[in-house]
Amino acid sequence: SYQLYCQSNNRDPFRVTNEGGRFQGQVLGLIQSATPGDEYLFSEITVRCPGDATNRRLNNLTFQVR
Repeated sequence: SYQLYCQSNNRDPFRVTNEGGRFQGQVLGLIQSATPGDEYLFSEITVRCPGDATNRRLNNLTFQVR
């Protein structure tokens, strides 16, 4: 799961929560409508690898669309 923060030139900044590892719902729509200059911050990323007893927290990922 993760939080997606989106900053766009033509929209107000906002946050979306996604459960699971796939882009779906509102997150998928945001990514499909990305335009140059948009910035996306994925934070609070949690994963579980095979053999793990609990979830792991990963570092944030930031992308700027060119």
